[in-house]
Amino acid sequence: QTVCDTQWRLERARKAEVNLLALAHFEDLPPALDTIDDPALRIAMIEAHASVKYERALRNIQLQEARLRSGVFKAIQQFRQAQSERRAADHAHMTAAINARNSHLAQERRFQPAQHGFVFTAPQIDREIDRRFMQTHPGSCDGPPQIRTYSEIMESYERMADSDLYETQPAKLAANAAS
Repeated sequence: QTVCDTQWRLERARKAEVNLLALAHFEDLPPALDTIDDPALRIAMIEAHASVKYERALRNIQLQEARLRSGVFKAIQQFRQAQSERRAADHAHMTAAINARNSHLAQERRFQPAQHGFVFTAPQIDREIDRRFMQTHPGSCDGPPQIRTYSEIMESYERMADSDLYETQPAKLAANAAS
């Protein structure tokens, strides 16, 4: 809102400056200006005369413009700083939510973000996990590995131990190396 209000005031200051210069065209001019035949030169001389005549008013308008521009610049800087701080706070809260979610899943407990004071929903947290994974693994299309429970991990180890994968792999490597 501050930027919009200031922009309106800047436009108003520009119009006031133009109006002062335009007013000079309709005032009584020094007799020497009446003798100038070149229209471009005549306009330049009228505006120069107006600049001298309205010097104080024009200086005040320019001073106000400079102050307004400075105020807008500061307002934009404060806005960007607030945005940056909010992004950092959101990132920290999301990291805490991700850590809490992963901790609950590792303990095979259901995670309800709102019960732990988080404003993020479970799907938002999952999407952020995917987004962060894709940032750190740009070539991967599969997304992050799914967090598995302790019992799922143990079952996969048992299946691997039951398979002959570990026994046949070294034998194949030895056969390939011998040939």
